[in-house]
Amino acid sequence: MKETITELKKEIDRLSSLVDYDFLTGVYNRAGFLKEAKKFMEEFRKSSSKEKRKFAIKNLFIIFSDLNNLKAVNDLYGHKAGDAYIKACVGVFKNSLREIDIIGRWGGDEFVIGLININKADAQKVVSKLKDKLSGTYAPNTGNKLRLSVSFGVYPAFKSSNINQLIHKADKKMYRDKRKK
Repeated sequence: MKETITELKKEIDRLSSLVDYDFLTGVYNRAGFLKEAKKFMEEFRKSSSKEKRKFAIKNLFIIFSDLNNLKAVNDLYGHKAGDAYIKACVGVFKNSLREIDIIGRWGGDEFVIGLININKADAQKVVSKLKDKLSGTYAPNTGNKLRLSVSFGVYPAFKSSNINQLIHKADKKMYRDKRKK
């Protein structure tokens, strides 16, 4: 009986992870990111109250990103190479961000990042650092012919914001960055 309960708990955990995480990259999927980001937004709103909090969120920034050239990678080198391209970019994201920050796959080649307790200048530094690391890395399985490239948009949270508004505004800024390329 005890083994059955343990096995059921493991299966519940496995199924729960499928609901919140992207199977290819291991980062949050859209639903998982929204769930976590809403928790952060709630803490961000509460942090302005007089109540003492163990963990206060004073600033929150959303970064929206789009992998450039993914269609070209898929068309020229195949979807296996495209998946490797996505994984390589996510690897750079994971190695460049703090443990407290959250990453989610928004759609096929779009990702959203939540930066907690960081100011505007440091949020911009994070984006510059990501661009530098990505531009120095070639897309896997392309014979070192194609460098990783990502467009970014950054937007700060306000107490009155909701997470969907923030993501939408960061997405608009990302398209401005994409047009520059």
